[in-house]
Amino acid sequence: MADLAQAVATQIANIEKRTGKTLAQLTAMLNASGLTKHGELRDYLKAELGLGYGDANTVVHLARQSHGDAINAGKSDDEALDGIYTGAKADLRPIHDAIIKNSQSLESLRSPPKSRMSVCGAASSLPPLGRPPRRRLRSGSI
Repeated sequence: MADLAQAVATQIANIEKRTGKTLAQLTAMLNASGLTKHGELRDYLKAELGLGYGDANTVVHLARQSHGDAINAGKSDDEALDGIYTGAKADLRPIHDAIIKNSQSLESLRSPPKSRMSVCGAASSLPPLGRPPRRRLRSGSI
């Protein structure tokens, strides 16, 4: 989780540097826009500040406190999942639990890292696959 938090912090620092506005100023800007839907707010930031989709999306999530960390603050994993699987989605919770349980038993079957090693363990000396070289027939060679 620390890696994700650090990535978001870096992303916000880069957005602040590019726009010249702090996250608090960006939040105030969104609040003053009069827009309410996530997509409208994201598109507003893209149009007004030239932000890319991902940067604008992150700002909207943080400004509206609609990202997973804010929604699930102080909740256990089960409580967070209960929040996801409510109402019409309640019947999906047993499927989720079964998938998680079965996937944990597959940890020992992870694939080894990919490399350019052949079956016998030596580096491949074969050329990369692609189109075969074109050969021209000379007249009279048949």
